[in-house]
Amino acid sequence: MSNHNYIPFDQRIRQPLRLKNFDYAETGSYFITINAKTRTELFGQIDELGIHLNPLGQMISQAILYTPTRSHGISIDTHIVMPDHIHAIMTIDGDKEANGEPPCSIPSAVHGLKSYTDYRFAHDDAFDEYRSAIGRRLWQRSYFEHVIRNPHQLAIVREYIECNPIRRAERLGFIR
Repeated sequence: MSNHNYIPFDQRIRQPLRLKNFDYAETGSYFITINAKTRTELFGQIDELGIHLNPLGQMISQAILYTPTRSHGISIDTHIVMPDHIHAIMTIDGDKEANGEPPCSIPSAVHGLKSYTDYRFAHDDAFDEYRSAIGRRLWQRSYFEHVIRNPHQLAIVREYIECNPIRRAERLGFIR
């Protein structure tokens, strides 16, 4: 029996990932996931001792920590760079700059992070070997986010991020 509802991947209509009518510049915390293009394990390796970032993964981790200097009103609560994706909790503090400029929105902060790391990836000779695997783009087209609505959710997401390398090591058979 054939599936008459099958739509080839290149003809699918992308569904919006953002909440309709939600202001992503609103004060609060947001759980962000950004996947490497083709989910290729470019950023490091995991073994029984934990995650070991390569130079590309280290650059990305530093860029995440640098995000608040490029995106006013954004802070990084916690983050992890995994071999093929990143997780971060970005928080908007809601304070305006002295000139009255509002804080950066989450989409703008994520765009800035992806653009900065894409540029470094595409132009730094240290990353030539990784570019040969995936080309000049580092990230998938979009990203995933979850609005963290209360302190209990924040604690759960922090634990999820911190335990992510352990869960991967278990799946790979390094930890039983």
